Amino acid sequence: MKSLDLNFSPYASRVRIVVRLKHLPVTFEYPQLGLKTPEFKAAFPLGKIPILELDDGTYIPESWAIMEYLEEMFPEVPLSPTDPLARAQMRVLGRCADLHLGPALFPLFVQLKRPQRDDAAIALQIDATRNELAKLGRLLEEYGLPDSRSLHLGDIALVPTIYYVTAVLPLFGVEDPLATAPLVARWWSLVCDVAVIAQTLKEIDDGFRGFLKQG
Repeated sequence: MKSLDLNFSPYASRVRIVVRLKHLPVTFEYPQLGLKTPEFKAAFPLGKIPILELDDGTYIPESWAIMEYLEEMFPEVPLSPTDPLARAQMRVLGRCADLHLGPALFPLFVQLKRPQRDDAAIALQIDATRNELAKLGRLLEEYGLPDSRSLHLGDIALVPTIYYVTAVLPLFGVEDPLATAPLVARWWSLVCDVAVIAQTLKEIDDGFRGFLKQG
């Protein structure tokens, strides 16, 4: 199997974490077609990465679908709870990354490349991100941290997004982005101690720093 991958993509990065935790024979390849080209969109209708190519040539898009596929196909290293309620809570954390925290944070990327930043828009997105971090903290209080339960796909889905919280907000003057969400900060400390996650975070950081250096 192979995964079309960019090292600083938060969605491709979560797939790399799952692959590495499960010790799967998946190679990571930079897409040969430009992501915004008609050729890429013709080959892959959703037009974004990651994309997992199976040995028979079948493609699976969308990081969460890929992670659940790998979990179901290779359960030997489990990354999902067996209890139905705990599995639902796992999925809520994944949706928190994709539908709540990410949409609050990622508009700030537009401001990074603007010659003239919109201070009002920046302040709005910083406040929105802090609000979503507070909500995440309340969820973690209810669902528990990975020192009292097993690390699961919901945690993995959150990892790259929280990395970008810690990397992007300081570029807009926020010295400690997790200061207002102490339980999220505790969760972050715990997941960063996992060797595979630390390895992947280094790749994300290297890619993001390279992105910032581009003209």
